[in-house]
This record gives sequence, C-alpha cells and structure tokens, in this order.
Amino acid sequence: MEIDTETGEYLDNPGGQGYETAQDWTRSQYCAVYGMALSYRYTLKQEYLDAAKRSAYYFIANAAVNDY
Repeated sequence: MEIDTETGEYLDNPGGQGYETAQDWTRSQYCAVYGMALSYRYTLKQEYLDAAKRSAYYFIANAAVNDY
C-alpha cells in the first residue's frame, strides 16, 4: 500500500502478495500474527501479544467485509 508520508492519505495498493491486488491478507500479515504470538510465548512481553491480536482482529474484521 502506498500512503502519502506527509498527509497520511491513501495513494495506491499495487498488491503483489495477496490473492488480488487490493487484498490485505499477505504472508507478511501472517508472519505478524504468528511471529508476535511466538515472541510473546518466549518473552511474556504484553506488547507482542497485543500486536498479534491487533493483526488477527484486522484480518477477521476485513474477511467479513471482503467476503472471504
């Protein structure tokens, strides 16, 4: 996804990792959920668990909207 660094405005979503060009569920997002959960398991640092939950919630919320 391309975002204007000054305004935060959405510019484009060229895709390349997902099923379609506008899809957000990519290998990187999978790695965020799994990697952060694994990091929490070994460190017990709450911020890792929180990050894993945010990534998972994002997917769940968008899966319904995008009819996955």
